[in-house]
Amino acid sequence: MRIAYIVLKGMPLGGGIEKYTEELGSRLVNRGHEVTVYAMKHYGSENGIYKGMHIKTVTTFNIRNLEKMIAAFTATLKQMRIKDFDIVHYHAFRKLWGKGSWFKGTALNGKGHAGDGLKKPF
Repeated sequence: MRIAYIVLKGMPLGGGIEKYTEELGSRLVNRGHEVTVYAMKHYGSENGIYKGMHIKTVTTFNIRNLEKMIAAFTATLKQMRIKDFDIVHYHAFRKLWGKGSWFKGTALNGKGHAGDGLKKPF
């Protein structure tokens, strides 16, 4: 399978989400899957291969509430041009992309982590 992870702060840099992706992604590679990780460039990531995973950087603006959304949108556009992923996994976005109508024939997964940084009104 071809699997895309969108969007991390950095690879191999970062925190818990990045460690999770590093562990899971490298194990998937060891089982014969092709894994591509889209990471934000300004955190120090570089294009290349890390533990068998293809790292692709995206440029974003270092603005607290917008950087991840801009990076995810940019990564989404990049992976849509490839159109050859079996699974696209979004980290820390709960219902951002709806049912994934842009991804016909591709399994879409979104994973929320600790409220995704959004404050609830109560």
